Amino acid sequence: MESKRQIRIGTAGWSYKDWDGIFYPPELRSRKLHPLEYLPRFFDVVEINTSFYGHIKPELARLWSRKVAAVNPNFVFTAKLHRSFTQRGRSPSPRRPGCDGYRREVGRSADSISGFI
Repeated sequence: MESKRQIRIGTAGWSYKDWDGIFYPPELRSRKLHPLEYLPRFFDVVEINTSFYGHIKPELARLWSRKVAAVNPNFVFTAKLHRSFTQRGRSPSPRRPGCDGYRREVGRSADSISGFI
């Protein structure tokens, strides 16, 4: 049986000042609209950059998930692997026992995290 494959188009992150007035409309901030309530109108995936630098707090990931689901129920996140996996001379800490442990840890944060890059 052939599996259904999808190509998703998205951005690497969502919080960039230089996007204001170019991608994000000028009134986005004044209307107190979070970028994750606007971006899913045009894309169906976004990379979480902050996971490269530290843990994703589960309550924050759930908040992000709720914001995008209200706009695009098919929207998913990809999480950037922690820098301990990608930087030379570093190895995962004991709190992150390899990719499987990291996947379980991040997966508890939100069901809409679909993969790692």
